[in-house]
Amino acid sequence: TQLTQLDLSNNDISELPLEMRFLTNLTSLNLSYNDLINIPEPIIQQLTQIRTFNLFFNLKLKKIPLDKILNLSLLEDLNLGMTSLSFSDEEIQKLKQVIKKISFSK
Repeated sequence: TQLTQLDLSNNDISELPLEMRFLTNLTSLNLSYNDLINIPEPIIQQLTQIRTFNLFFNLKLKKIPLDKILNLSLLEDLNLGMTSLSFSDEEIQKLKQVIKKISFSK
């Protein structure tokens, strides 16, 4: 598909359909203000064109495949604020080295 921007914010989404992995041209994905618990690895792996990824206010979000996030070479803006994610100091440093703008606010 040629879809480059997708805003699914404020939809009470608790899980993402694996079919999202076919949205390989996405440059912006807004999943803020949902009920996500995790982000499936196959979806993250295919977001090779993503530049902006917003996961803000997914209070139940406890897990994301960090190694796959670090491999998203075009990712410039990652918002992980108001989630239940926790990272070690080492993981935070790795993220900051790869991503220009990253938010962790609680």
